[in-house]
Amino acid sequence: MNVNEENKTSKGKRIIAWICIAILVLLYVALLVVALLGHGFTDDLFAILLIGTITVPVFGFVIIYLYSRYNGKDAPSDPE
Repeated sequence: MNVNEENKTSKGKRIIAWICIAILVLLYVALLVVALLGHGFTDDLFAILLIGTITVPVFGFVIIYLYSRYNGKDAPSDPE
């Protein structure tokens, strides 16, 4: 495998991971703002945050896994 190909794959995985982190941060900031403003739908937003806290990393891993398979590489958890 060429070093540039490995760097490209690694860069794509890092971009996907940073996007997941950004989504989680935005979820937490939105919850903080709504909680401080005291709106009545804070409970619903908190439930969405809990669901998002679990699903965003799972979807991120699935996307990274599919990205690795699509590029002909082994899965991230597969040892080489």
